[in-house]
Amino acid sequence: MSSISGDLPSFEWIEPVNASCDGEQPIPAGFSKAVWNLVDKRFHDVAVSAEKWERFSNPRLAYVGRPFDMPGVEDAARRIIKAIDENGEILVFGDFDCDGVTATALLVDMIRACGGKVSHFIPVRAEGYGLSDGAVARALSQVHPSLFITVDCGMGAGEALQGILDKGIDVIVSDHHLPGAPLPKECIVVSTHSEGVPLECEGLCGAGVAFKIACGVVISKYPTNDDLGKAIRMRLFSWLDALAIATIADVVPLTGENRLIAQLGMERLSKAPRLGLKRLMLEVFSSEQSLTKITSQHIGFILAPHINAAGRISSAEAALALLLSEDADEARKNAIALKQANACRRSEDSRLEREAREIINAGTDFVVERDGAVVVAKKGWPAGVIGLCASHLSEAYNRPAVVFSLDDNGLARGSVRAPSGYNAYEALSECSGCIVKFGGHSGAAGLVIEEANLSQFREAFSLACKRQVGSLFLRPKLSISGWLDSESFDASLISSIHKLEPFGEGNPKPVWGIKGVEVKATKVGKSEPYSLQLSFKFKDGFELLGIWFHAGERFKELSSCSLWDFAGELMEDWSQGMLRLKLSVIDARRSCNPMKIE
Repeated sequence: MSSISGDLPSFEWIEPVNASCDGEQPIPAGFSKAVWNLVDKRFHDVAVSAEKWERFSNPRLAYVGRPFDMPGVEDAARRIIKAIDENGEILVFGDFDCDGVTATALLVDMIRACGGKVSHFIPVRAEGYGLSDGAVARALSQVHPSLFITVDCGMGAGEALQGILDKGIDVIVSDHHLPGAPLPKECIVVSTHSEGVPLECEGLCGAGVAFKIACGVVISKYPTNDDLGKAIRMRLFSWLDALAIATIADVVPLTGENRLIAQLGMERLSKAPRLGLKRLMLEVFSSEQSLTKITSQHIGFILAPHINAAGRISSAEAALALLLSEDADEARKNAIALKQANACRRSEDSRLEREAREIINAGTDFVVERDGAVVVAKKGWPAGVIGLCASHLSEAYNRPAVVFSLDDNGLARGSVRAPSGYNAYEALSECSGCIVKFGGHSGAAGLVIEEANLSQFREAFSLACKRQVGSLFLRPKLSISGWLDSESFDASLISSIHKLEPFGEGNPKPVWGIKGVEVKATKVGKSEPYSLQLSFKFKDGFELLGIWFHAGERFKELSSCSLWDFAGELMEDWSQGMLRLKLSVIDARRSCNPMKIE
């Protein structure tokens, strides 16, 4: 989390509202009061019900909903089983990101395990997202299926799907993206946007939808719990680790079944991950300690980027092979390939952000006090990295950002990211007159325009985004989850925070505040931008350690005031076999009041 440089505080702090804690459910034994207040604010219905708290904090497979409660799953399962029984060729067509690759691998593996003849196809980014003409033509030149299944794509591809149907191929569309033009009525559709979708399933990612279909196939084909049925079910549930990564990586709300999938998957990653993921963790984690307790942070910042990197840099095939691997040598080879791809991705990511900022600083196309969106474009930027660059710019300027890669044919392929309070998809809809095609969500989208329309699009999109918020958010908001005093730092604090995992969309990692503390700061690092090692002293003498990354320029400012308030995330620091808590600082402000917790 970052903000535009300037005087402290960098953010507008949103103070926590006192929790009511008015239900019959008392604070669980050994649970932190500060964290329970946060549970009550975020998940009030859970905090006031012992039964709901049990389901919330202790996930079980039994809590996974029936697949046939989701519209389309029964029809899809029946058609897949028909193809299996008739020895028909099945083609699974997926997307190249972590969600799409996981969905593809899961469905391919389970259809194969059920005796099906199945192959897969994942486009390369140069072919564009989803069922582009080139990708579909290439897929059908490699295999002649009787059944074509899309995963994590297809909802906006009515014309392409009709072309597949016209070839005598049956189609199942499984997706979670917003619908575009109506799909051919002959398609079997399993979508989170279909009428009648259970509330618990509305936020499923593409892999989550594929999981529902796989559950339907397994239950239908193996209805009894004999040895074969048990083996197939065990194989199906072994995919929960990869599903957790896909769910967190795709930034879907971590509520309902998404939360359950992520909880169960993280538990499996910590205890018995699939072979490919185990090899990847051994390659990319810095210590064995990280392998014993996998958190959403491990997934969001380490595992998911590595799986995504393959499709960003070249082809997603290495990521797919890693997930499907049952051979240790092959798994290690693919893990190393993903590690190398991620290193390349990080290098390109840094280059693009630097060049994008140079364009912004050198021109007049974007003025922070005037424009509702950042729009930059350059020839040769890799299409697989522009989305990351858009994320950085959106976070830095606190408004939607579009980054375009210009090709040799006069087209600009763009990626959009938007912070909370904006809806990128709706803003693009308002600009559809100058867009060739687009699709996505409120927070992320992709589009193609003609390069000649770049200026027109920039103006129209900026105005559309500005209308959504009325006035521009020049300073981003920082929501404080709760205040901590010296008595809050007991043995229950971290274990209680772990009970709120997984963190992500809809359940962000808590940002804690401390008030009225003295601070000592030391610059650390070999070169700029330096970080600050911090020591906080509370009024009663209690001391807490902290770190403020890349904030060396704040050193003098922190020395200009005796008492400060700080906001940040708690982190666990293992040193010499001992666990210590640190505050990873996000922002600071001069203190008006000494620490007092109500």
